[in-house]
Amino acid sequence: MPPCLASAMGSMHGNAALDLSASERRVIRKPAMIPVSEWAEKYRMVTKSALPGAWRNETTPYLVGIMDAAVHPCVETVIVCKSPQIGGTEIMHNFAGRCVDVDPGDILYVFPDDKIARENALRVFDIEG
Repeated sequence: MPPCLASAMGSMHGNAALDLSASERRVIRKPAMIPVSEWAEKYRMVTKSALPGAWRNETTPYLVGIMDAAVHPCVETVIVCKSPQIGGTEIMHNFAGRCVDVDPGDILYVFPDDKIARENALRVFDIEG
């Protein structure tokens, strides 16, 4: 227990002790906050691509900084100025995958129209249309 919490609880309720089993500590432990690029190399499989297989940052090294900036605590907005077909959508797929796995919460995924949204959903979830 953090010392500040222990002292606050001690002053309110006398001595407080929290004795958790190893299993309980494992369940409530905060997940490791790994960068998006590391998460992608460890867990992401690309199936509908010219280069199918495990995600490899060495294939597109220029995307690593953009992916990692997206989860930096001081960053609120990431603006990417890029040319077509260089991996911009894959950045978002990696980011969303990491969020779902490491820090679950709401995600709003917006695409220009239904057709593009459907195509991306099929690619991300590897299902047939």
